Amino acid sequence: MGDRDLRDVLVPDTRAVASLFVLFLLFGALGMVQVPVKTSQVLVDDGTYDAATAIEADAAERGLEYPESYVLSRWGQNRVYNYFVNGESRSYGYARQTYGPFVAATDPSAAHDRISNRVGYVVTTENDVEEPTTMYARLHQHFGSRNGNVDGLAHYRPLFTSDDGSHKAFAVVPGGAIQGTAAPNSTVSVVTTVAVSEREVDYERQTTANQNGDFTVTVANPGTYTVTTDNGNETTIEVTEQMVYNGGNVTVE
Repeated sequence: MGDRDLRDVLVPDTRAVASLFVLFLLFGALGMVQVPVKTSQVLVDDGTYDAATAIEADAAERGLEYPESYVLSRWGQNRVYNYFVNGESRSYGYARQTYGPFVAATDPSAAHDRISNRVGYVVTTENDVEEPTTMYARLHQHFGSRNGNVDGLAHYRPLFTSDDGSHKAFAVVPGGAIQGTAAPNSTVSVVTTVAVSEREVDYERQTTANQNGDFTVTVANPGTYTVTTDNGNETTIEVTEQMVYNGGNVTVE
């Protein structure tokens, strides 16, 4: 093979060079488009990130591990929450099957039984549910507090709310029991103020004393409670964080 033949093999012609250049530009442009797209797919909004951070801090402080630290949320963000909190983010099947029925439930006892021993935290996000007796309304709109004739909840301690109120996070807890005596068949209210993400909210629960005057009401938040009966008697009682997380009780003297 002569020198001319060798150059013909080693040096591509102008058309080949142009084709390679076009292919380079094409794949480069695709890469420039795909990088932002792929990046946007793994980004999470501030509300989701901040809720996950608050839950992770609570789980770490309490020494919870999976499955005790499992986070129940809308399935679309469920893997994000559990990745941050416990590292178990392979599946969102349970969330997809459970979250909707849970927030739509109107019987708090049945709703709690549905997730008991399976869920450590619940995250609620904005929804168009308007029925005030649903778990969604009780949690997302009222932080588990009594609202009008709708009773408060015993097992959901609010940990976080986003600035715009779109994301709220709750720890699922046994709750602390306030017990005591009052006039038979009288109404007993217990109220405290709860700090949630530097926002103060009232938390109230109510019960009725039995025929012997005994009453017990379970609360989801630690704090100083004002205990009031419908005959005007009033006292205060302290519920500790340990009681809320471990299921302890305190008696009103």
